[in-house]
Amino acid sequence: MENIKRIFWNYKILIMYRCGSYAFNTSSRQSDEDYIVVLDGYNGVGHIGEDNKEYWIFGLEHFKQKMEFSPHLDKYYQIYNDEIFAFPNSIIYMDESIKPLIDKYINEFPSKVNLWLTKVIEYYQKPISIKDITKRCYHLLRIQDEVINFKNTGSFSLYLSDETKEKIRLFKLSYDKSLYQKEIIEAFNYLKKEVEEN
Repeated sequence: MENIKRIFWNYKILIMYRCGSYAFNTSSRQSDEDYIVVLDGYNGVGHIGEDNKEYWIFGLEHFKQKMEFSPHLDKYYQIYNDEIFAFPNSIIYMDESIKPLIDKYINEFPSKVNLWLTKVIEYYQKPISIKDITKRCYHLLRIQDEVINFKNTGSFSLYLSDETKEKIRLFKLSYDKSLYQKEIIEAFNYLKKEVEEN
């Protein structure tokens, strides 16, 4: 965080939190450490990479576009919005002024699951259609488990079954991701059906 403070010394940090595999509890020794940083007064979306750390920088208005699934922001930034359910454990720092907004997004997310899944399907539609199974596709397995649990309990969380955790671990370790093509496509089709039926 000190490096971010130094680089963006003229902006107020509103929130900084872990995202990616560390937030979703799917990390391994090879995983990068990913962070989202929201700055007051900053305009746009930026990225800084250093060693094994990746920082995604958002101005407050662009962060709102991300969390509110705005069509004006790339879907890539929105398909992992469930990461806020790793709070408070994933929060590195939060200014009190942004807390009501964060609470609002957490409380509203369950009512927006279908909108979120629509973004997920739109984002993964092309790679799935051409059977381009890459490391990033493991999120489909993860999201499928979250949706099943949400339907069963009525409460949204980042819960993953031990079976899914193990499947993701092996998938991420595998050099040949195509070995998991069937399961990835099945997860995609499950999520697509959920969107179509709701």
